[in-house]
Amino acid sequence: MGKLSDILHGTRNDKDSSYSDKLRDPRWQRKRLEVMEAAGFACENCSDTESTLNVHHGYYEWKREPWDYPAETLHCLCEKCHVEADRLRKLLVQSCGRLKT
Repeated sequence: MGKLSDILHGTRNDKDSSYSDKLRDPRWQRKRLEVMEAAGFACENCSDTESTLNVHHGYYEWKREPWDYPAETLHCLCEKCHVEADRLRKLLVQSCGRLKT
């Protein structure tokens, strides 16, 4: 089993396909641009148009490529909102890990 960050980001432990390499892939770059264009190059959370924008994955699936997610699960966020979305995702994962069945 991989590290939690690998699981959350769908990365593998081999050297030839790190997550950061995948984000440079032309397929991801095209998908990313489509998401940003659809959002009018503004943060979908706070409407910021001045800050650097990121595309946030609403969820991750193990070994799924970053560009293989449906458009409705990808969100154009400014850096501040993206950091907050990632923080909330981590809290949710931690909370789920504490559930008693």
